[in-house]
Amino acid sequence: MKNFIYSCYLVLLFSCGEEKEVDYLKEYYPYTNDAEQSILDKDFKNALQLYKKGFSNVNYIHSVDLYNAMQCAMRINKFEDTESIAKILFQRGLHLSKIKESNSYNSLPQEPVSYTHLTLPTIYSV
Repeated sequence: MKNFIYSCYLVLLFSCGEEKEVDYLKEYYPYTNDAEQSILDKDFKNALQLYKKGFSNVNYIHSVDLYNAMQCAMRINKFEDTESIAKILFQRGLHLSKIKESNSYNSLPQEPVSYTHLTLPTIYSV
């Protein structure tokens, strides 16, 4: 039943009105550019916030920006953000080995971290 309701919602979403054109030069790239500058300054919390703001403005997010946002989330121990971004990247074809190669991977807990609605190790267990 849940899938049926979700499917109806998607049909309505895509059939109602046209999507407005998004100007990436104004609504996306300034945020990702500032986020990358924050990464260079080692301000990962600000970088993640900037990425999220840019992501919320557009319909398509570049995978490299998702990957960078995920790295920021790992470095500041935002495990829920890490998992949600990782799921998108895995759907786009990112391999677990790419995440394991990163320095941020070592900051992830080695034991399961339970939240009320998720268990984190699913993003890095094979």
